[in-house]
Amino acid sequence: ISAQKTEPCVRQVTNPNYTAVCSVCAKGSLLSVEKASYVDCNGLYSFSSATNKFDSTDGVPTVVFVRIAGGWSQNKRFLYWNKDSGWGIGDFTDTFHHQAVPSEMNHPWQVSWPGNISVTLSSCQLPSVTL
Repeated sequence: ISAQKTEPCVRQVTNPNYTAVCSVCAKGSLLSVEKASYVDCNGLYSFSSATNKFDSTDGVPTVVFVRIAGGWSQNKRFLYWNKDSGWGIGDFTDTFHHQAVPSEMNHPWQVSWPGNISVTLSSCQLPSVTL
């Protein structure tokens, strides 16, 4: 899977309890982040039109994933590349979780994360109707 800047098939809808739920036009590729509850980083992440603060650095991936579902607060969370520590999860001001080995160059779901943090490819599908 190659990371390309595209408009995601998923749009965010927020209920009064500030829990995001996804509305999917078909099946969208997502990243599921689990066991990253420190500073509320768990949830489903999708491609974002946001850019990271290292966009001007040559050779640094500019793809950013934004949390679209999960978590217990309204705080925005992003998964993005940092030239010093590799993939990180945070809010662009602070990075709360970093991949375990900064020199490991791969997709965020293929690198090691500390403390049993899990970043996996996932999908969000409309529920099927059974009669």
